[in-house]
Amino acid sequence: MRRFPIGFWNYPSIDSMEVSEVKLWADCGMTVTMSPTLPIREDAIKKLQEMLDECTKYDLRLIIRDPRLSWDGAADDPEGYREKFRVCMREFGHHPATYGFFVGDEPSTAKQFRDCEAALRIQKEEAPRLTGFLNFLPYWPGMEKDVFGGKDFSAWAKDFVSHSDCKMMSYDCYTQLNPEEEGVDRYFLNLNKFMKASKAAGVPLWTTLLSVGHFRYRVPTEDDLRWQFNTAVASGCKGIHWFFFYGQNYRNYRGAPINHYGEKTIAYEWMKLLHRTFLDEHASLMSALTHIETYHTQKAYGEYALFHENAHAYIKTMESQHNVPGIISFFEDENGKEYIAIVNNSPFESDLFTLSISKQASRVFLIHKNGKYEEDMRSSHHDAIFTETDASIQAGVYLAPGQMEIFRIET
Repeated sequence: MRRFPIGFWNYPSIDSMEVSEVKLWADCGMTVTMSPTLPIREDAIKKLQEMLDECTKYDLRLIIRDPRLSWDGAADDPEGYREKFRVCMREFGHHPATYGFFVGDEPSTAKQFRDCEAALRIQKEEAPRLTGFLNFLPYWPGMEKDVFGGKDFSAWAKDFVSHSDCKMMSYDCYTQLNPEEEGVDRYFLNLNKFMKASKAAGVPLWTTLLSVGHFRYRVPTEDDLRWQFNTAVASGCKGIHWFFFYGQNYRNYRGAPINHYGEKTIAYEWMKLLHRTFLDEHASLMSALTHIETYHTQKAYGEYALFHENAHAYIKTMESQHNVPGIISFFEDENGKEYIAIVNNSPFESDLFTLSISKQASRVFLIHKNGKYEEDMRSSHHDAIFTETDASIQAGVYLAPGQMEIFRIET
């Protein structure tokens, strides 16, 4: 199995970076990321080929940002687009480090969607091994009328995937780092709507999160990065990209992992720790699991339901000691074995989160090292709690802001 996709929007031209920059990405825990933008010149094409060679050393794959494969005009001249794609395939497509080709960002009109469908369909026909990458606008209330022609979002997504034969859906949303809590609600509304749409369409969901301050968005802290990442994964996302990695000396953009002088910032170190911890602990397991349902606790955002005592056969409540909001999500593996992900849904406060489990359950495990080690909470619960009565089991862990832990219950 390939590694869980983690990457970033890579805006600088390949002219401005060395092939050795790949090691910087790999050291930060990137696994599937965008290539630098590509000027169509022989020397630039050769340099990107060398960059792909370098990626193989680190098991890192690239989404090729080749301007020749923009969606524009693909529906009007499909054979012209097909020929351009074949050229790009000869140059990059057969390399084992190529994940796929970038189609474009944030289409919004019927004509653009037709072009996107054509571009993605042609790419799939010509290179079924690869994944064409298209990123959608964030959802907003009224988008059905404004963008989807009055059609329900999930129904529209099912049609789009059917017409384009695309392999995944991706979108961006950054409102979660606005000062008002309404932005958090909008963030979760996007996760909720896009997750339902991707399930209806039968494809995995990726999202783009925010790693740089700009407009009114605050500069993300270490807790903000962890909170965004784990809330998205626990809500069912199968790939994460960051906007963005390389800083710009432009307007109020600030706090990127690499500043505009090419120097690592503290955000790079935070991101590196977040990614490495996730890859070591949960990434391959979460790649293999199927998302079933997500609930919120204490406070519900984005039209998610509050968890209630009849929501699950064995888990009756999830409570936090100081009323901090949480997330509880249910997943299954290919054999139907259930896993429970819990997340501290505050970017600011740590707290103790406790599951109340009926005595139909016999053992409660905390999952480590992608399932290679299962910690029996009855016998090993340092810095956590485990109590048992004739009626129920209480199993709890302290969670930092945005921290995720995964449990398995045995009956």
